[in-house]
Amino acid sequence: MRLKIETSRLILRPFALTDAEAAFGWFGNPVVMRFTPSGPDTSIDQTKMRLARYQEHQIAHGFSKWIILDRSTGRSIGDSGLLELQDYGWIDLGFRLSQPYWGKGLATEAASAWVHPPSMSLASTD
Repeated sequence: MRLKIETSRLILRPFALTDAEAAFGWFGNPVVMRFTPSGPDTSIDQTKMRLARYQEHQIAHGFSKWIILDRSTGRSIGDSGLLELQDYGWIDLGFRLSQPYWGKGLATEAASAWVHPPSMSLASTD
């Protein structure tokens, strides 16, 4: 069983390591990652390490960055979620989307879902 959040156009769920190839599409994009302090990932292995850190954060805190799926196609389109920033003493709400999904209000929809989840459920991982 695992958590997921659904909105009218999106499904957000915790990352799995099998998401690395799709996620490298935005984590490796310098334009998408330009405001991320670490910059773009330079390899799929670096993305796998990022996803492993997100999974560890999820276990430790009960929240993390999750993958965003287009609800109508099931396609991986970005990530959104919460991270504890210990150096600053706060929790960050962030999001990234692949460039074809910019300008459609999806970032706002994903971020809003974290603040006011429309439907959060346990889903079978079968």
